[in-house]
Amino acid sequence: MRLINVTVFLNIEKNIKDGMGVNLPAKLLEEWDDTTTKYAILSHRWTNEVNYDEMVELITMESKRKEDIWRRTGFQKIINSCEQAEIDGLEWLWVDTCCIDKRSSSELSEAINSMYRWYSNSTTCYAYLHDVDDTSIPMACDRKRYHKSNGWPEWFSRGWTLQELIAPKAVRFFNKKWNPIGDKNNLAPMLHKITGVPTRILEGGLSAQPASVAQIMSWAADRETTRVEDRAYSLMGLFRVHMPMLYGEGRNAFHRLQLEIIRMSNDQSIFAWGHSMTTGRSGSILADDPSFFADCHDVSKMEFNKFVDILKNDIPADELLPFADGRYHTYSVTNSGIQVWLPIAPIRCSKSVFEVMLACCHTKRHKPITIALVLSNSVYYRYFGIDVQIPRTMQDLQQLQLGYRVETHHDTFTFKFDYKYILRDGFILKCIYPSSMSFIDDSLTLSCTADVAVMVYSNSEGSARFAIAVGYCLGGDHWAHVVCDDIPAEGTDWPSPYQYAQTIFDHMRLAGPDHFLDDTMREAIERGGSLIKNAHLPQSVRGIQVVYKRSQKLNGCSLSINIVGCIGMCELPGWQVLTRNDTPGAPDDMVNFSRWGVPGKVRIHYVCIDGLRMPFLHCRDTCPVIELGDYGDWDNKDDSFEWKGNIFDDLPPGLLTEVGVDAKDLDLPIKHAITSMTDGVDEHIEEGDVLLQDLGEILENARAGLPDDYQVRLWQIMQDARSGISKHEIQLVQPTAPEKEATYKRTSFRDPWALSSPSSDIFMPEQLELYRGVRVDN
Repeated sequence: MRLINVTVFLNIEKNIKDGMGVNLPAKLLEEWDDTTTKYAILSHRWTNEVNYDEMVELITMESKRKEDIWRRTGFQKIINSCEQAEIDGLEWLWVDTCCIDKRSSSELSEAINSMYRWYSNSTTCYAYLHDVDDTSIPMACDRKRYHKSNGWPEWFSRGWTLQELIAPKAVRFFNKKWNPIGDKNNLAPMLHKITGVPTRILEGGLSAQPASVAQIMSWAADRETTRVEDRAYSLMGLFRVHMPMLYGEGRNAFHRLQLEIIRMSNDQSIFAWGHSMTTGRSGSILADDPSFFADCHDVSKMEFNKFVDILKNDIPADELLPFADGRYHTYSVTNSGIQVWLPIAPIRCSKSVFEVMLACCHTKRHKPITIALVLSNSVYYRYFGIDVQIPRTMQDLQQLQLGYRVETHHDTFTFKFDYKYILRDGFILKCIYPSSMSFIDDSLTLSCTADVAVMVYSNSEGSARFAIAVGYCLGGDHWAHVVCDDIPAEGTDWPSPYQYAQTIFDHMRLAGPDHFLDDTMREAIERGGSLIKNAHLPQSVRGIQVVYKRSQKLNGCSLSINIVGCIGMCELPGWQVLTRNDTPGAPDDMVNFSRWGVPGKVRIHYVCIDGLRMPFLHCRDTCPVIELGDYGDWDNKDDSFEWKGNIFDDLPPGLLTEVGVDAKDLDLPIKHAITSMTDGVDEHIEEGDVLLQDLGEILENARAGLPDDYQVRLWQIMQDARSGISKHEIQLVQPTAPEKEATYKRTSFRDPWALSSPSSDIFMPEQLELYRGVRVDN
């Protein structure tokens, strides 16, 4: 290590002060072996310092420049340190500001990796507290005086000074005027109160009392450094870890530090950060910085035999034997994760969230600490937001892949809501939970900590309501889910919207990860596609339809919410990709007709509806929103549409009963069969297309006798097979003259749901008023 010659420096200082030249043959800075040399070392808060180049040139530089340097506070600290070293009979002094050539990255890396040893081998350490005027260290926290450093002198808030407090055998404190105000041994109880470092370790070093990884990290939780990387580098010596310096890597330095610790130790307390918190950053199993360990000041490593004894209550002996024989002590760090054997238990109410038990505990308690993990693509990540009192099932010992690499592209994710179409059905936003969430421009922005939100919608009569829950975690995974509230039993009241939202929020903290998009969904949205999710409104023939599309303008997505006639897909789990069937006649797939017109030229598509081949037209980009069942006036010249109403809103209340469906069966599954092709060649219909249908051919084939062209949907009510009631089809069309009424008569045609079966009779009410659709002029 490079040391300052105390005698030479004081002579230079005297000559500068007296205005005399310096002509000394001796070197000011010399290399010495720290293991055999007696030296003092300075610990301080950097201010206006003297660097290595200036110290080297001090003897030869011109007088005016020497005087400028002499007036610096950093130079005065060196003067006072040398004077104190001379009093203590020490010839050498080390000061970090001027004894390291920081232009050399290799020398800087060597110095940082050696610094703990240098402080440990020093004869004495001078800790200079530049902001203490009194003759003693403050005995109580004073946030008014030390408002920038947690109520204590600034020296105690800096990252590097932690090892500078623990490593040296002797630390002497000096106030602003360089008057001694105590040493580490006689101030140990007060220093423990300020720093959290146990008294025995202050008095005898880390070898005097075992300290877990988590506990050591907790001592640095509130400390700061100028460079974010130094929060990791300043702790290397405390863990006897060595690694290269890579300034510019940001918080990855702290991840590297933890990985190096894991390679050298099987202390599982390194995973215990934030174990008492209900909110936090879900994602990497590794903490982002020491502040994550703030709740670990009394966490200790459990003895292996004691940990195994506790596991015997849950895990069979034959499974514990290989664990005790070596699996417990074996960690493997790969580029895909950290492989470690841990006791794991699935948490009830969730398929993706688990609880694992760690071989560490609180000092005064002997129950192992548990943390929550979430499973994503065979890798387990840290997860927050669950109640630690949730009961778990029997534990199992498994080798887990703990993820420490999380591609975090953005700190936030925005959900843009398009809910204006449900306003027409009388549904309005009742509340958002948590209430602290900001809903600006119809958007909710979630972060890695505020990662779940619930929005409750209710109709004006208060007879139906549903919730949209959204979440964001793991640095990019996000989810959305629809929850419909059951109608309360007669004589009971619904919980308030806020209580309802809170209940869903608590549930989705657990169940939310179950709704992560799978690889198929991800690929679809990466190609610019859309997804759809449906939920059934209880005791109705309507459902909630949510269409998902990634936003190109912001880091987020759009969620379009609509009330639609139940289409028989309400019970399909999760998101579905909006796409066409690959082959006409293949299993039914849903195409969304509800939201956006598609820019571009008009193209003709032939779509098979219930087995019948029909042409459709794209709307141009000027086409307004046309919802399922809408009717009104269409102007083909300028692609304008004047909305007049919706056929499903206008259906007579008794319609379903008239066609043979009992009122108690109003939540029947309803299906819609659509396949797509163009002149016999399969062609994709874009998700979200609004299509205009030429109905002539389909009406002719259906023998309905209505030759005109309309926008229409063919719906089939599929009664439960146990009821014995046959299928019914409702065709809602309007003759050319809107003022005329049409009469449906009993007709018969081939059943498109069972093409090999005989023709099926279709019963329709005798006087069902029909409505005008969108006319297409060919």
